[in-house]
Amino acid sequence: MDGESLTLVNRDYTIHAIRPCTMEKGKKMAKLRLTSPPPDLIGRLAAAGAFDEIKPFPAMGMATARLGGKHILIFSSGEVTIRAADDEDDVLKTAKLILALIRTSGKT
Repeated sequence: MDGESLTLVNRDYTIHAIRPCTMEKGKKMAKLRLTSPPPDLIGRLAAAGAFDEIKPFPAMGMATARLGGKHILIFSSGEVTIRAADDEDDVLKTAKLILALIRTSGKT
C-alpha cells in the first residue's frame, strides 16, 4: 500500500493527496489547499489557541504547528500539510478543525 493515494474536493478545501507519511511509519499525511484563505490565516490560527504548539515564521509566510502528535505546516497562501495523522479520518478531522478555527477566530 505504499503507493496509495486519495484526493478529495470539498467546498472549503481540496485535499490533494492522503498517502503514507514520510515521517512516521503507519501514519498518514496530506496536502490540502484552502479554497478562500483569509489574508491573516496564520495570525487567526495562532490566536485560536487550539494547537499544542504553533511557531509563526512571518518572513517565510508560514507557521509550524503541533496538534495531538500531528505536525502541521501552514502557509499564508492557504496550503496546509498535515503529517503523522493516524488515518484518513484523522486527516479529515484535522482539516475540519482548521476550518472551524479560521471561522471562529475571524468573528468579532
